[in-house]
Amino acid sequence: MATPTSVVAKTASSQPSLITGSRAPSSIATLSVAAEPLMTALPYEADWSGGMAGWGGSDDWQTAKGLLVSDGTSYSERAGVIAPIELGSGDFAIDAEIRLEEYKDKGSSGGRASFRISARVQPNGAGYGAGYCFSLGRFVPVCASSQQGEHRAVLWTNDPARPLAFGQFRPGRAWHDYRLEVRGNRLALLIDGQVVLKAQDNTYLQGSRVGLWSKRGKISVRTFTVTEL
Repeated sequence: MATPTSVVAKTASSQPSLITGSRAPSSIATLSVAAEPLMTALPYEADWSGGMAGWGGSDDWQTAKGLLVSDGTSYSERAGVIAPIELGSGDFAIDAEIRLEEYKDKGSSGGRASFRISARVQPNGAGYGAGYCFSLGRFVPVCASSQQGEHRAVLWTNDPARPLAFGQFRPGRAWHDYRLEVRGNRLALLIDGQVVLKAQDNTYLQGSRVGLWSKRGKISVRTFTVTEL
């Protein structure tokens, strides 16, 4: 695992059907319930060695060699992929090992790439996100910046995108462990074991689904676990 990268954190101002194939079913918009009961016991650990294993979402997600992969072609703020579990009302943490493989808008003056762990996902796909954003110049709400070449770790809400906290972070092409902790209305993002961002927000105090999202960035995910806090 790569050496943790320092982040200078800031608080932002107000501003699935069950399948065994290799590609996700397109059910994220309505969060269709799996044909079999969703798992509720924690800890949960994803296993993509035999395919999607109940994960459902937009068709830019698929599995390859035991990894969950987004090809980076999605331009949607809501599309993504959802885990086949349903959480209760308690506090929890999500850990995901993610590697950024490629920026899909390379060479574009308005390009951007973002990925996140999604938590308290709502029926319409909204919820909390914790992850990374890069902007090549055009104003990107998630990045909380219009500066060219900004690389940032971000905690945010989506629909509409609203940053809660952000700090500079460059993932490079290394594997990093991203951990989102949710305790009531308190959120924390840890990268490679270091707390880099914290925020408090009351927008989504309920929501039982969790997952992943990527926009304009090809990523690979090799682990995804959910544990109680």
